[in-house]
Amino acid sequence: GEAFGVGEEHDSGAVVDHYVLTVDTRAAFRAQGQKVTPGMPRRLAYDLWLDDQDRMRRVAFDVNGLVAMDMTMSGWGRRVTVKAPPAGKVIEAPQR
Repeated sequence: GEAFGVGEEHDSGAVVDHYVLTVDTRAAFRAQGQKVTPGMPRRLAYDLWLDDQDRMRRVAFDVNGLVAMDMTMSGWGRRVTVKAPPAGKVIEAPQR
């Protein structure tokens, strides 16, 4: 894979560093002992934003319009309670 810095940006008043990571999906699946998911592109670009303490603030990616994710993280160090959603709210990722 590759990584390069896009530059400094502002996110909710905080200064963050934006990076783009390009991952070789076949190598990533092999490293996890898994087979490549059908329809997965050869390379996948992730956008990653880190705060001034190098903590992940946001990560986003899009797999050919099939699956997209844009996740933000905040409240580092705070105690949280995580609960699985009801079974009716869980779906399987699409397979080709």
